[in-house]
Amino acid sequence: MHYQSHCGGNERRPFTLIAAADYAEEKIANMPPLLELALNCENYRALPYSGGVMEQPAGLLHKMRQVRNIYEAVALYKREGNKPGKSAKWKREHEDTWEIVEQVEKLREKYA
Repeated sequence: MHYQSHCGGNERRPFTLIAAADYAEEKIANMPPLLELALNCENYRALPYSGGVMEQPAGLLHKMRQVRNIYEAVALYKREGNKPGKSAKWKREHEDTWEIVEQVEKLREKYA
């Protein structure tokens, strides 16, 4: 699969990020291709293309890291932070994670 088919180009980027969050929340059944690539590379401890880091397509590793971070942040919030009566405390204790979740919500509002 070619790099563009994983990322969909920059015009598709917000939708890829939202899809990673949707997948973490189990709103969609199919894992976004870029998230799948990121998780597979992490699991196999391998780069997506042959060669070293500098031989990877420009921006690919950054985009993979973004979708993985969003997926992990939203999944953590769903699992631990989205509980009645405990949400405010969780948000204070996990400010970095909550900031990611908030940014996803802003993307959802903008691109709804």
